[in-house]
Amino acid sequence: MRLPNLLAPVVLFALAVTGCAPAVSSPVTTAGKFRPVHLEPAFVDEGLTLSLGGTLSGLANEATVIELAAVGRPAASCTAEGQPKQAAAQNPPQIALGAKQKVPVSDVHDGKIELSLKTAAPTALDVEDAPGCPSTDWTERVDGVALESAILTVEQAGAVVATVTCIFGKPTVDGRVPSSNVTCSSN
Repeated sequence: MRLPNLLAPVVLFALAVTGCAPAVSSPVTTAGKFRPVHLEPAFVDEGLTLSLGGTLSGLANEATVIELAAVGRPAASCTAEGQPKQAAAQNPPQIALGAKQKVPVSDVHDGKIELSLKTAAPTALDVEDAPGCPSTDWTERVDGVALESAILTVEQAGAVVATVTCIFGKPTVDGRVPSSNVTCSSN
C-alpha cells in the first residue's frame, strides 16, 4: 500500500484550511538571487559620529536604501562646579549610532553606488546619575565614541540584498580610520 500518496491530498487540505504552510528556509532575494557586493570603505571617526564614504558595487540598477549601524564605547568626562575636569570611570556600556541613505535609481551606475553616510550623534550626551563620576553632584558627559564595528544593510526592491560587516581591529580614534584597521565581509 502506498500510504504517502493517499495522505498527500489530506495534508494539503489541512494546510489550506488551517492557513499554515510548510516552513521553507531561503535567503531574501532580489531578481532571483542574493547579491554578492564589494565595499571599498572610507571611515572617518568624527568624535561623536561616524562617516562612511566609498563605493559599493555588485548591485542591481535599482533604487537602494542603505543603513549603517555602528557600535562602540563612549569616552566620558566628569565635571563639577569648582572642580577640575576628570575622566569618567572605565568600561562604559556600548552605544549604537545609525544612519540611512536613500539612493534613487538615477544614482546607481553599472551596479555601483557612491556612499555618503554620517551617523547621528548619541541623543543623550549627559549620563543620568553620573555613574562614572565621584558622586551624583557631578555631571558625566559623553565626549566621543571609540567605534568597534559597523554593519551596512543594503535593500533593493523592498528586500535586503546584502549585509556588510566591518570590524575595526582597534577601536577608532578621532580622524580617518586606516584601511589596515578595517576588515569587512559580506554575506
